[in-house]
Formats: sequence, C-alpha cells, structure tokens
Amino acid sequence: MSNIITDSLFKNAIVFFNDAIYHFNRWLENKAYADQILSIVNTQMALELAMKYKIAETVDVRIIFETKSIHGLSIDQIYDAFQNNELRINEFEQLKNYMVIPLTHHR
Repeated sequence: MSNIITDSLFKNAIVFFNDAIYHFNRWLENKAYADQILSIVNTQMALELAMKYKIAETVDVRIIFETKSIHGLSIDQIYDAFQNNELRINEFEQLKNYMVIPLTHHR
C-alpha cells in the first residue's frame, strides 16, 4: 500500500511517454500536425508525472497534493483518498522548485 501513489505516477508517466514516442514516429512518417501536437503534449504530461513521482519518492508524497485536500489526513487516509480520486494534485508551478539540484563546483 505504501507505494500505490508513486507506482501510479510512474506507470502513468510511462504510458504518456510511450504515447509521445508513438505520435512522434507517426509524425516522422506522415508529418501530420495532430501527431506533432500529441507528441509534444504527451511528452509534457510524461515529464510532469515523472517529476511528481520523483518528488513523492524522494522528498514526501504529501508535497504533491494541495494542502486543503490532505489537511488532517493520516498517510493511510491519503492513500485511501488517492485510490478514490478525491485528492487534488499541485500543478507544475508549485512543484518545480523541489526539482532543483544543487550544483557543486569541480576544479
């Protein structure tokens, strides 16, 4: 049960990325505008889901959810609410700063 959220985020990222590749390959073959757009949109969705997965996995799963939707819930209640599709996930703009990787100087 403890990995249900991160597993779902990871699996969904893979689904969107595979679809992005499919549409990109179709676009290479026939240059259809719809395939170009679907490749771009699916890539964006895959990256956002992968980012949310990484934050949930390495920092804290609670960070990816809007505070109002998880306020007062235990981690088990958060998992239950997630399975019932009752939680709101933060948008990219609220989460992007958690992905900053500290740079070190190498000499």
